[in-house]
Amino acid sequence: YGGMSSMEHVALQIYDISGRLVNTMNFQPYSHSSEHIYWNGTDEMNRRVPQGIYFVKVTTDAYTDTKKVIFLR
Repeated sequence: YGGMSSMEHVALQIYDISGRLVNTMNFQPYSHSSEHIYWNGTDEMNRRVPQGIYFVKVTTDAYTDTKKVIFLR
């Protein structure tokens, strides 16, 4: 995701196709030494979610964006 500066708080929210919040991850503060954040395919109860379409919302101190992703195993 573009638009993030070097040290920011980052929240990642993952929603399923019906709009239900599946998982939330917070990174505080997040350094951009790597531009990758990995989701292990689990919900907030650490249960594996099925393959399918999800929406990932990234929020930082100054930036918000939502992308559609396909989760495959």
